[in-house]
Amino acid sequence: MGLGLLAKRGLQFLALMLVIQTVLVANSARVDHAKAEKRIDAAAENGQTVLDLSELMNLRKIPDDIARIENLSRLDLSDTSVADLSPLREQTRLQYLTVRNSRVEDLTPLSELPSLRHLVISRSQVHDLNPLADTPRLERLAVGGLELYSLEPLTRMSSLRWLNLHAAYARDGSNSYYRQLTAEVPEVYNGSAFQQNYVPGPMWLLRTWLTRTAEDAGLRHPSARSR
Repeated sequence: MGLGLLAKRGLQFLALMLVIQTVLVANSARVDHAKAEKRIDAAAENGQTVLDLSELMNLRKIPDDIARIENLSRLDLSDTSVADLSPLREQTRLQYLTVRNSRVEDLTPLSELPSLRHLVISRSQVHDLNPLADTPRLERLAVGGLELYSLEPLTRMSSLRWLNLHAAYARDGSNSYYRQLTAEVPEVYNGSAFQQNYVPGPMWLLRTWLTRTAEDAGLRHPSARSR
């Protein structure tokens, strides 16, 4: 068998595996979406204000039915594939939100939540913290494992009282902003990369981009980064 034929069959096999992977992920997404809707229905019927959608690893979208839960105060989206937080815009009484190990990247919808006090975005896909500067009551924030553009937006948050920077770093180093935060925020934990003014090199940024591309393609879940 010639090398050309071997290469052709190899490519055909890879294409078949990708098709199978796509079908499996799509099916798992439907299953997890149905599970999320069931949890939402139960919470709405029982008048609960706390909702746990965590560990639905293939949940890609927050079900629209979440609007049925009046006065939602606490939501856990940890270990999911949720990327869009827009369905939370109307949850004006939401106080606690966790999106750890998710595909969330844009925090803009959170700027419209006046009651938000506690936010965990560790090991998500967030880079830009600017939307958080507009959250009037945010007191506790965890950004562990994130590749941030800068810590500068956090210096504009007058309500911030607790900050966890474990294994996070910024593309601009953010040493001066880190020093400002340690002087103004009562509790700041970790942050060795900011103390050293660490700036990631191009190879590290490429590796991060490849990892997140694989996650977007469904070939790897964000939770794998914490293992």
